[in-house]
Amino acid sequence: MMKLTLNKNVKIVMFILAFILTFGVIFYTQISTGFDFVIGSRFDGIIETSILYHWYNVFAGHAKWNQVAYFYPYIDTLGYNDGYFIFGLIFAIYKLLGLDIFLASEFVNITIKFIGFSSFFYLARTVLKVGFYPALAGSMIFTLSNSLTVQMHHAQLLSLAFAPLLTALLLKYFSAITKGERKKAILFGSCSAVFLSAWLITTFYMAWFYLLFSLIFAMFFLPSVIFNKSLRHLVFSKFDYYSVFVPVFFFISSIIPFLIVYLPKAKETGGQNLYSVTYYAPKIGNLLDPGSTNLIFGKIADAIFSNHFISVQRVGELKVGFPPLILLIFIASLFSLFYIKKKDIAPKLISGLVLAILLSLIVMIKQGDFFLWEYIWRYVPGAKGMRVTSRYALFLIFPLALVATLFISGKIIRIAKPLALFIGMMLIAEQINVSHSATFDRKANLAFLNNLPAPPEQCKAFYVLGQRKGEFDINSKSIDLDLYPHNVDAMLISEIFHLRTINGFSTFNPKDWDFAKNPLNTYIPRVLKYVNAHEIRQGLCEFDLNRLEWSHFSGSHQPGLAAKIKGNLSLSLKSLLNPVNADAGHTLLVTVVNMSDWALGENTFYPLNVGVRLYNPEGVMVNQDFLRITLPYVAANGGQTDVTITLPDKMSRGSSIQIVPVEEGIIWLDQQGVKPLSISF
Repeated sequence: MMKLTLNKNVKIVMFILAFILTFGVIFYTQISTGFDFVIGSRFDGIIETSILYHWYNVFAGHAKWNQVAYFYPYIDTLGYNDGYFIFGLIFAIYKLLGLDIFLASEFVNITIKFIGFSSFFYLARTVLKVGFYPALAGSMIFTLSNSLTVQMHHAQLLSLAFAPLLTALLLKYFSAITKGERKKAILFGSCSAVFLSAWLITTFYMAWFYLLFSLIFAMFFLPSVIFNKSLRHLVFSKFDYYSVFVPVFFFISSIIPFLIVYLPKAKETGGQNLYSVTYYAPKIGNLLDPGSTNLIFGKIADAIFSNHFISVQRVGELKVGFPPLILLIFIASLFSLFYIKKKDIAPKLISGLVLAILLSLIVMIKQGDFFLWEYIWRYVPGAKGMRVTSRYALFLIFPLALVATLFISGKIIRIAKPLALFIGMMLIAEQINVSHSATFDRKANLAFLNNLPAPPEQCKAFYVLGQRKGEFDINSKSIDLDLYPHNVDAMLISEIFHLRTINGFSTFNPKDWDFAKNPLNTYIPRVLKYVNAHEIRQGLCEFDLNRLEWSHFSGSHQPGLAAKIKGNLSLSLKSLLNPVNADAGHTLLVTVVNMSDWALGENTFYPLNVGVRLYNPEGVMVNQDFLRITLPYVAANGGQTDVTITLPDKMSRGSSIQIVPVEEGIIWLDQQGVKPLSISF
């Protein structure tokens, strides 16, 4: 008895140590910085947090469950992105416990990882009946996951952690069916159904990959059962209709919210096109490349792929490779299938698992013109919701970790315990990746949120202008900086103040979404076009991210800069040069003085042009758009700049021009009190 207790206590200690080691590796940056830095990027991290905050608002009674606050006035907007339902439940608990929104979001990630670690151990140890230490090793392999660590800034991918839990429930369900245990079958089957539905509305990618892999697995496993008399009798001899119909009923009932959210948006958006799917498909080299930041093989991978396979793109979403040992274990398991003689169901399950991995790897690869995933994209329901094909490789760490666990436990081939121990330790070590996904500056972003003023009470909706002061280069041509900073901030602000915004950015956007930052001089006109098309001007507000100021527009009041600076610009003629030849026009130097509180012109979010109108000798305007000159930067509160205007044509005697600033697509500033500069010839 004493020996048994000691053995049990040792196992408890080993489990705790394995957990601490695994999570210490994954969350090293967070722990070492006191959670000043957390998982996520400045963009995707805020998108996720805004949707998590949406669920907190739902539970607090501030929002409809299927309508996030962005993309106003569209309804049922949750379906434009992953729903994060389970993540949101966990987030709400941490938020109620008093954690700030970014710390609560990070603790969601830690909780999801813990679910994966513990449920994999339960699946291996309790359901699959492998030994304690192989099960513990498998949990570490699965949780450390080399490539998933690299991609952790996409926190929705962490829902891979739900795969072992759902698998455990399904295996318990099928076991109960074969034994004729109706109550257990109904319980585990119904739990599986509801959990799958919840996973689908949480993160569609990983849930759909699970279903795809299950379909491929069934293609190999079911024929081996159906065409084997003894196995067919084992599986179907105690078949009970209630054990099937009740879980099916729960699945149909629980999947309705998912269908309500996503089917209309799938029809509206049409899903991802084949070009996007192909662009993000991995080559063989991508799957064999463990990446530069793999602890054991990173330098070797750099030497191989930098010198010999330079055509392999080792960037972004294509960084999904597996370390070599787990692939070798898979290959050994594949060859072992030729020697399996047993006719019971366990070897059939292992064979189906291994073959499903093999086919999954084959269909995912894009090598030259070879790309079988195109047929999945065309014919498998839900496939057009998948843009990043390479993420299927991230999912495959789950079945690969299962195969590795079964291998070192001796359930695939017999293996000596010392060798199993060595292989298990190497499998764990090769999954360690020192990539730093915790790059989101929690304190800086909390400081930004704490400085946000509350919106005016009259606001029914808002749009944002500019971006956080000094954060990014305003003139950057990066597509990320064009699309994300202002839109994702609007998403989070809208949830915090329970005020809908027309801005936002997600996997899919409404068809008339047109809120990229650039070109700057058309941003407000694009906003105004959208606002007028949807008839939402009444109660519309602007939030200036650069100045952290709200402006309210209603009725005939015009959005944009002109309404703010009003008549606080003045123009004066500094010099006028005659044409240098008979065909040239005059050159004017005009001084612009800015008495408003706004810095204007180039290198600001408040661009203006200097417009020139042409009048004939009778004083009749003949060309309102005779010339446009970009207004250079002019500082606020008395700043001034000189604008050089070279007229395109020689002016006829008696003709005249008026020089007036103009906010393109919005208004001429003389309608806001700016006095035109008139010059006669």
